[in-house]
Amino acid sequence: MPIGFGVSLVVRDETVDPAPMLAAVEPLLRRHGIDVDRSGDVVRFAGDPADLAELAAPLARWWQDAGPDPDGQVSLRIVGANGVTELQYCLPDIAIDHVRHHIVAESGRFYGPGEAPGPMRRLAARLSRVARTSPNA
Repeated sequence: MPIGFGVSLVVRDETVDPAPMLAAVEPLLRRHGIDVDRSGDVVRFAGDPADLAELAAPLARWWQDAGPDPDGQVSLRIVGANGVTELQYCLPDIAIDHVRHHIVAESGRFYGPGEAPGPMRRLAARLSRVARTSPNA
């Protein structure tokens, strides 16, 4: 059962080609045995959770190089078992930790066609994600 997450970068409603980012992380992927599957401009990574967390620095750099600002014109989308999380802005000095947190939180089993969780599991995941990211928790 593969564990992983998907990622894409959206700048002004246009998805960015991930080829330069993939070229930059190629040695890291080989070193940690992380599998990659690209579907258009969305990249899925699968592997051990600790190894997937190592992708935080290069993904944060890719996002920060695109110039995110408080207007939300640049989004790093992380897709996981709990749904889609869009990171639109954070201070550059905490970007890596922010991305690492979401990689760990969103990594989960990839579902094949017709295997998506039912409505109750999606509701439970959404509620647990809200509780997990609440500043009061």
